[in-house]
Amino acid sequence: MTLSLGSLLSSVQAQMDAIPYLPFGLQVFGALSLATAISGTLSFVFSNFVRPGISLKKFGASKGAWAVVTGASDGIGREFAIQLARAGFNVLLAARNQAKLDAVVADIGSFSLRS
Repeated sequence: MTLSLGSLLSSVQAQMDAIPYLPFGLQVFGALSLATAISGTLSFVFSNFVRPGISLKKFGASKGAWAVVTGASDGIGREFAIQLARAGFNVLLAARNQAKLDAVVADIGSFSLRS
């Protein structure tokens, strides 16, 4: 039994005419699915790019508190150490590469803090 596209579409149309609320139900389902996707995307953007970070003052920033940063010579550890120093923490740095570590210490030294 071979069905042409025209007969298939007419069969689908007949089924949809037999159930009058089906197109409306599919529209509602599509709208809810779209709203869920948009909500998830907006939530991701807000939580990762818009919302301000946590205040480090409650952890003792600018009060002589110390922070220990491992892997501070490169990458995320380096940036984390610099951000903590800018926030007012004294930082204790640990790394495997002494030359890179000295460069980070020089960068942090510009904030007039101990490292």
